[in-house]
Amino acid sequence: MKSSFLTSSLLLCILSLILLTSGVAIAATSEADDASEMSELNSSENLAQHQNIRAEEGVASPFVNLQYKVMHFEGVWVVTIRGIIDSELILPATVEIGVPKATAVDWIGQVDAGLDDDPLAVPMSPIEIPPPYSIYTEGDTDIYTVVLSDSHAVQLEFLLTESPVVESTEDGAVQFSYTPLTDVDELWLATAIPADSAVVDPDIRELDGIGPHGERSFARTFYNAVGGQEYTALIEYRSGITEVEQNLNPLIPIGLAVAMLLIAGGGFWYFRKNEHKSK
Repeated sequence: MKSSFLTSSLLLCILSLILLTSGVAIAATSEADDASEMSELNSSENLAQHQNIRAEEGVASPFVNLQYKVMHFEGVWVVTIRGIIDSELILPATVEIGVPKATAVDWIGQVDAGLDDDPLAVPMSPIEIPPPYSIYTEGDTDIYTVVLSDSHAVQLEFLLTESPVVESTEDGAVQFSYTPLTDVDELWLATAIPADSAVVDPDIRELDGIGPHGERSFARTFYNAVGGQEYTALIEYRSGITEVEQNLNPLIPIGLAVAMLLIAGGGFWYFRKNEHKSK
């Protein structure tokens, strides 16, 4: 009888221990599920907030140089927009850069600012900025707000939905526009042209660097560009001409022709004068 009572007591203790352990496990699982749901909810809320915020006025650092470049690559037109802030600004720095509304940005990150005034500066590899991005839509513009922690330059990349090629009397021409968000010291509207070509307009200057197939880049520069104002560049190019011909001012040949005429006239006058003296 005593043995039966001890056995029953032992079984009851084991059963209680099992129930207690199961209860703790269920409670822990429930808490983990709640925490996971809360985390997902917070993540969704943060993502939604990131899609509809913009830096407060005066927080974003202005760009001193803004480069908008279109380039034909593997059958499509690719756009890169690079914004560079003052090299003396201490990082991290908040910046804002705009693209047309609903643009599908393929890449955004920190890139080499090309600041060569520091002898210790070493070219850096691009650093991708992971999502979620801070995006705010204002009118026809999506405004990306990012924080630069490793570089003084940000870059966006996306595909151009419409070809910038336009009709021209030259061998080729592209026309494109960009509207900076705020005032910028220098706005470059640039493109790459075939290796055996050169731009027609001498005011459009060549940029550093050569493309994978020998393409050369040229840009029209707008100084003291005003924020909110649209700027347009028409870049025409001609094939089979040299850089010397491209950079030759059209007034120079006229000047040379006039000089040749003056020299010829002077020589003729000199010889005529000597003929009269000899007589």
